[in-house]
Amino acid sequence: MPYNANPTKISQRANLLKAELIKRLGGKCVQCGSETMLEINHIYGRTWQPRKLTHYRRVLRYRKEAAEGLLNVLCEECNKVYRPVARG
Repeated sequence: MPYNANPTKISQRANLLKAELIKRLGGKCVQCGSETMLEINHIYGRTWQPRKLTHYRRVLRYRKEAAEGLLNVLCEECNKVYRPVARG
């Protein structure tokens, strides 16, 4: 069976890549320092619709945006109140 024919493996791989990305981005919330319930945050907001991408493709896009300095890490609570920074 080809790799892409197994959705469970694809999802597991996406979760692994996302965890690696969070670690590379510092592994803790940039607001409060928490190391639990971490989420990837778009500093300037997102210009694309996540629902149009699979979980795996979304994580690949996050990796590209992280390399461009467009992402940081927030815990779930801080991300609830975060408002994107205006560009410019």
